[in-house]
Amino acid sequence: MKKVKREIRTVGIDDAPFEFSQNTTGLVGCVFRGSYRLIDVLSTQINVDGMDVTEKIAKMLINSKHQEQVRVILLDGITFGGMNIVDMDRLCEETEKPVLALTKDKPSKKKMFKALENTSEQKKRKRLVEKAGEINELNFNDKNIFYQSRGLNKEQVKDILKATTYSGTTPEPLRTAHLIAKNI
Repeated sequence: MKKVKREIRTVGIDDAPFEFSQNTTGLVGCVFRGSYRLIDVLSTQINVDGMDVTEKIAKMLINSKHQEQVRVILLDGITFGGMNIVDMDRLCEETEKPVLALTKDKPSKKKMFKALENTSEQKKRKRLVEKAGEINELNFNDKNIFYQSRGLNKEQVKDILKATTYSGTTPEPLRTAHLIAKNI
């Protein structure tokens, strides 16, 4: 990825609230220009505790009219719909876009592995957690945030956060995806 422009186009992805009795839940993608302009809202369904989130995010973006313009995929962590875990390498490869997963609290692999005991395909899921790689810490707007990324270095991550965050530490594409997802 080249220099990060102030009006970079990104897509922020978050899932809708769900009950574990549900088979599926919604997934929302908000396409933004910079930190201030919502361009479009994308959506799909994923299986709760499934293994389809990577494929669904890739298809949602690739089948949209924004595939060429979006420069970075922003994720609210690496798990969606319970323990439906993103394969960051595969998502980066299939979409040909860098991927940045952000969290406010440092994820605990120990807690994730404990939660995986209640799911099918535990070995595959554990591999995806391990494969997501190092959890990096970054001080942004006087607060610490945590991230995992593919195709981005630390300076690019900082520049993307500056370009997509209006206030606080949550990029507008993720904040807006969360607001929409929680109401569907």
